[in-house]
Amino acid sequence: MIVVDFSHLAHRNLYTAISLAKPKKINDKYEDSFMNMFYHLMLNSLRHIQRKFPGHEIVLAIDSRKNWRKEIYPEYKEHRKNARNESDIDFDLYFKKLEAFINILDKCFPYKVIKVENVEADDIIAVIAKNYNNVIIVTSDKDLKQCLLYNARMYDPIKQTEIKMSKEELQLFKQLHILLGDSSDNIPNVMKGLEYTKEFIQFLNSNNIFEFDPGKLESLEIFEKLKKDFEEKYPEKEIYKKTRFGEKTALKFIKENKFEEYKNNSKFMKNFERNQKLIDFEYIPKEIENKILEEFKSKENHYNGACIQKFLIKFNLNEQFRNMNDFFLQSKIKENFEW
Repeated sequence: MIVVDFSHLAHRNLYTAISLAKPKKINDKYEDSFMNMFYHLMLNSLRHIQRKFPGHEIVLAIDSRKNWRKEIYPEYKEHRKNARNESDIDFDLYFKKLEAFINILDKCFPYKVIKVENVEADDIIAVIAKNYNNVIIVTSDKDLKQCLLYNARMYDPIKQTEIKMSKEELQLFKQLHILLGDSSDNIPNVMKGLEYTKEFIQFLNSNNIFEFDPGKLESLEIFEKLKKDFEEKYPEKEIYKKTRFGEKTALKFIKENKFEEYKNNSKFMKNFERNQKLIDFEYIPKEIENKILEEFKSKENHYNGACIQKFLIKFNLNEQFRNMNDFFLQSKIKENFEW
């Protein structure tokens, strides 16, 4: 079974399509003429995957616009919303057209399209890898390396190579990922916010607050008011000390088992447990896993040649039209495929 990280593939092809199509701008946003090129690139990518792994069932894992992780950490991927608002791309229009394209792939093409409300594509891929054998994941997303612990295999379509790591390397990768967080997903490192600056401590003293343990103080209702008052009065000053906690420091933290020193630090433990839930696939909620499995088991492959033909003609996808036979799903599944 081939499981494709569809969102990652779409993101990469989106920017390539704009670069190749060179669309004009209307009100500082690109017009949507690049979408024809986007459809062409996406179908080319899927055809390439089918040729690379002949005879395998292909599953497309789709991101939901909503995300259960925001219930744990509201700032999760929040910076991406700001980036989209400032982008030259009209993302509201793009997502609308992408949704229509996904529906065509689901109804007409020989792929099993899996999308679950409030669930990321990463979750879908991880749950399938955990519960099924002979899974090959097609992605360049480093987060999904965790799935190799479930005996899945991983193919990087950019480097066109298989990703291989030992169990020890994978465990270290996961530990580092949890400690360091993930700037691309707006997840801070576990050391952020462990200590207040002198200026903020003085401000707390002036308000008759003498408890400086962030883990305890920040659980009080008064903290948000104090924080807001400080930021309004001293906009140029920081609340938390800056932490230098990069990969070298994190490796030393693991090697010297510094976790024992910090396990009684309530703020550290709060940060660590937050990152664990956001990053470690073992912490995907059971109800989420069950929803994914239910959707996967109930989903069927479809192939409608007339529907595909109509779509390709509508968007002038001549190369895809000439190669329509590439989209036939071969019924015989080959096991233990080697590329």
